Amino acid sequence: MDKVPVGVAILGFLALLQGVVAAFFGIVFLGVVAFGPAVVGDGIALAGALSLLVGILYIVVAGAAWTLQPWAWLFGEIIAIIGLVEAIFLMLASGSLVWGLAAAILPAIVLWYLNRAEIKAAFGMEGA
Repeated sequence: MDKVPVGVAILGFLALLQGVVAAFFGIVFLGVVAFGPAVVGDGIALAGALSLLVGILYIVVAGAAWTLQPWAWLFGEIIAIIGLVEAIFLMLASGSLVWGLAAAILPAIVLWYLNRAEIKAAFGMEGA
């Protein structure tokens, strides 16, 4: 097995953290675990189910990143592009170029990093 690049390991760790937090909130919103008064009503169970699903997805992506699965590279690309689009919407909604640029920094870095030749090669994407 090839050695996992440090940046990929960090991105995988961040995906794991995102997954654990989202899954935790999903479980709380489903009413399985309550810290204080339970949050119920107005579709909160649906939000909890979706959050749990997203959390599980991110945990799976973390494992895929650490094992250099090509689809994890594609997932990272898609999420970074969504982040850039989200930054544009934030800029338009807030009327602030600074907010838009601040929101675009991390997705832009992730896109740049994932498209470096050695990172694509680590994921088996040499010809891509």
